[in-house]
Amino acid sequence: MISIKIKRPEKIYMTCFGLAKLRQVFICALMVKMFSLTLFIASTGSLAFAESGDQSIYDESYKYEKAKEYKNAIKTVMPIYSRYPRGYAVNLTLGWLYYLDGSYVKSRLHYKKAMIAKPSSLEAKLAYALPLLKQKKWDKAEEILNNVLAVDNYNYQGNLKLVYALRKQGNYELAERVSRKMLAIYPADASLLKELALVEKEGASPLALHRQRAPEVGHITVNAKHTSYRSSEERQSSDNLGVYAKHLIKNESFNGSLDFGGDVLIVRNISGDKYRQEEFTGVVNIKSISLPYLAVRFGLHTISSRSKLADTGATLISGISYAKPFRWNVGIDLFKTRYLYYDSADKGADVDLLQASPYFGFRFGGGKFYSATRADYIRPSGREGIKEKTYSSFEEEIAFFLKPLRFSVKGWSGERVYPVLKGGLIAVNSAYKYRSGYGASIKYNTFKRFSAEVGMEGNRFKSIGASKITTATTYFALIKFTL
Repeated sequence: MISIKIKRPEKIYMTCFGLAKLRQVFICALMVKMFSLTLFIASTGSLAFAESGDQSIYDESYKYEKAKEYKNAIKTVMPIYSRYPRGYAVNLTLGWLYYLDGSYVKSRLHYKKAMIAKPSSLEAKLAYALPLLKQKKWDKAEEILNNVLAVDNYNYQGNLKLVYALRKQGNYELAERVSRKMLAIYPADASLLKELALVEKEGASPLALHRQRAPEVGHITVNAKHTSYRSSEERQSSDNLGVYAKHLIKNESFNGSLDFGGDVLIVRNISGDKYRQEEFTGVVNIKSISLPYLAVRFGLHTISSRSKLADTGATLISGISYAKPFRWNVGIDLFKTRYLYYDSADKGADVDLLQASPYFGFRFGGGKFYSATRADYIRPSGREGIKEKTYSSFEEEIAFFLKPLRFSVKGWSGERVYPVLKGGLIAVNSAYKYRSGYGASIKYNTFKRFSAEVGMEGNRFKSIGASKITTATTYFALIKFTL
């Protein structure tokens, strides 16, 4: 026997009433979400079409574009840009119009703004490659296209443009591999077939075969630096001359470089003492094609000198970083250093130094500002008079970009012993314990191959066992020239 329970009429009514109320609440919540989304779109300016009259402006601009009157098309869109300077759609449109007009620098500027507005946008990255290719910046175009392929490996436009950039750089082997990869799914595509034919034709020439066999050296950099150091206890100046080379490493799996070179440092004290110090650095940088934002580096830095006043030792370098272009970067550097015979009075007192330096940086203000936060954890051992503990400090740097100038200010606080310069390579002043510091610099890039930088730094420290705090000021001037 089956029994069925029937609710009383009033309970059935209440249940139906409750369902009706629930439905109303759901509809109201949906309307609130839609209204919030509309406000978000209007506030960000990502879709300027939502504003009244904007669609007609884009339509008018398109008419000028179709008639190849690009300057008038740009002028027509400018009222939208004045209201939404960081908007995605308007910057993407201006990037395209400036590209058609031949203004490739302005085109890149607006495509960068579009990428900042929508970092996940592939169309903005693909569009940004257009002016790069026109300016023959093959390596930069290759990098941004690899970022696209890391998300969409079989993106048609991304692969086609990449083949073109690789062919122009003489990397015919990789260009052929990318072409055949795409022809496997687009076997009759005319553009891909044309690129493959050009790759095979150019790659088979004697000059191309020689270029493929010969090592590809990126560039050679020569730098000269003068430094003046002053404190209440001592004064000294130094002159530094360095030559470094970058050898590019590229294949279908990863991109990278081998950076190597050396410096000669001559230091003069106010007392008349003078000594010379030689340094050599070799670093390997590796970036995977499948993980283009991740980079790994490792290397060796050595210091040698015949003078008892100078440093002698070696540093093992390692680091890993993750960077999103035009947005943020994060990483950590690790340095293991041993300085031999640091104290001339006690040649058995070697110094071991372990440094870990995590950092984080991000751009803001439309990409014109950059903030970098860095922590340094330093642990020395083997030196009598210094406790084997971890000395920590935090450094903050703010940079402002106003091409061709870069303005930078920084400050740090905490505690440092054997203060290690930002590169993690040189330890100085073994008898000092540092408490805080500050600095400022101006860098001027006249051309791609030349830059000049001037700046100053100040540090507060005291000698170990002393109670008095001393302030030291350092001034420097640096010139770099790339061959």
